[in-house]
Amino acid sequence: MFILLISLQQDTTVEVIAEGVASLQYSEDVARDRALKDALRNAVERAMGTFISSSTIVENYRLIEDRILSKSEGYVKSYRILSEEKKDGLYRIRILAQVSGGKLEEDLKGIRLISLQKGRPLIYVSSPRKKIRDFFADKLLSDGFSITTDSSNADLLLKLDYAEELEERNLGYEANLGIFHLYISAKIIDRSGETISAYTFDREFPNLNDRIRNAFLETAYRNIKGRLLSRWKESEIVRIEIRGAGFEDVGRIRDILRKNVRGLERIIVRNLTDDYALVEVISRDDAQAIADILKAQLKDAKIHLRGSHITISMEKKNQRLRRKGHSVKLKR
Repeated sequence: MFILLISLQQDTTVEVIAEGVASLQYSEDVARDRALKDALRNAVERAMGTFISSSTIVENYRLIEDRILSKSEGYVKSYRILSEEKKDGLYRIRILAQVSGGKLEEDLKGIRLISLQKGRPLIYVSSPRKKIRDFFADKLLSDGFSITTDSSNADLLLKLDYAEELEERNLGYEANLGIFHLYISAKIIDRSGETISAYTFDREFPNLNDRIRNAFLETAYRNIKGRLLSRWKESEIVRIEIRGAGFEDVGRIRDILRKNVRGLERIIVRNLTDDYALVEVISRDDAQAIADILKAQLKDAKIHLRGSHITISMEKKNQRLRRKGHSVKLKR
């Protein structure tokens, strides 16, 4: 849990107060070590927010987790323990950490550049428990993901199963201990029905309340959201906005893309009317390469490229006919 971001000093050292928590179900020494490691990780993750936007963190979470958060101690220059306590079956440590902002910023430069070229998949969240479904959908939305309530047009399906059980353990001398077992599993399924990632997470607690339950779900969410984009980032996502296009024009553009784009995975039509279309192209080619293909093939269109977004302005058929001297009679 993050407590407070205090200051960004001139030497780019970020000073933060962070808290780490671990279960006391094991020995006290093990719990203390785990709580301290959790506090250091939280301190680095909080400091990271100084240099990078939350949407960039979402789109590149797996890369960040592998390269940065998994070696959080390497970014902490020093720390001081402010408090320690054992309460409600948990060991808590609160620290004041000095995080090397310069080192973090250097490692994140490449991630910033990657994020500018990546799109977000449209996700449908499924769970028998409404509270779990709402929890993950709200978290994804707040982190910048695109959520749909229609599973038929989703790029990825996030299927969640959650359970909590109370187990009575006999300690002898007619004493019993109630242990709460929390379990969650997640499957990420693409449009073809293939499971592209699976995740399970379970923990035991000596007691259970909303704070413990939410902390459990937060940990699970943090791991699941990284897996959501692990396969998606293997390809470029280029969005093409087609203006003034009829259905025949859109079909012609799709044929051009199918025949010329390298490593084409999918062409997705998000929106289609009689004079407008929004198309997403997932392939190995970047936006510049696709724009060059379209410019070479579409002589009757104006094409503009900005980042990973291409705008095609088609010359309407009625306008072309008028220029050639033909009269056009509109149907009523």
